[in-house]
Amino acid sequence: MTTIHAQVPDALAKKVAELALQEQVTVDQLVSIALASQVSAWRRRDTIAERAKRGSWENFDRVTDTSVNNFRRESQRDSGTKPQSRPEGFSACAIP
Repeated sequence: MTTIHAQVPDALAKKVAELALQEQVTVDQLVSIALASQVSAWRRRDTIAERAKRGSWENFDRVTDTSVNNFRRESQRDSGTKPQSRPEGFSACAIP
């Protein structure tokens, strides 16, 4: 284990001490849990941002158009109605 010395505002230190007492853990344990959680959240955010760079709105629209059209065909087949095209001005995700 590594010891980290950090200066924190008095009000925050007081809240941490109160919470540690309430949760029946040491301040060290609480700070360690909080730090691990925050580091994980930052990594997750960075991972999501990297994955978003690989995506494209064109692919999203293609997939959602396909899904919406398949849903429509199945619904119309089950109800016996004639297929309709998507009304102009509706987004790819709109399902009538």
